[in-house]
Amino acid sequence: MDYPAVFEKFGSSKAEDGQIFYIDGGKIELLVWGSVNGQNRTLQQEKEYISQKRKVEYQTINDKFFVISGFENGKVYYLRTEKTPTGFRSFEIRYPKEEKEKYDKFVEKINFQEDKK
Repeated sequence: MDYPAVFEKFGSSKAEDGQIFYIDGGKIELLVWGSVNGQNRTLQQEKEYISQKRKVEYQTINDKFFVISGFENGKVYYLRTEKTPTGFRSFEIRYPKEEKEKYDKFVEKINFQEDKK
């Protein structure tokens, strides 16, 4: 996974299927996780499942990934999920709504592709 070096590793997720990273003492949170697709969901079904309790302001989907974003608890969230041969891999970034312009730039710098050096 490619992400800006300013993110500090905070620890594993509660389910121990991912990692949590912070910037600015937790002002920005980056959550990364993977899941096995035991229920054989399509990408569309996974998007619907993840979106069901969220207020989604923006969404897009294609045959490889989906993105949803919006606002929750005074924060912007941006979630991207990609299909893998055995399941899904996802990341979600959250940051204060009032600092959206300042932190939006981090979203485009995060991806699952290895950095080509």
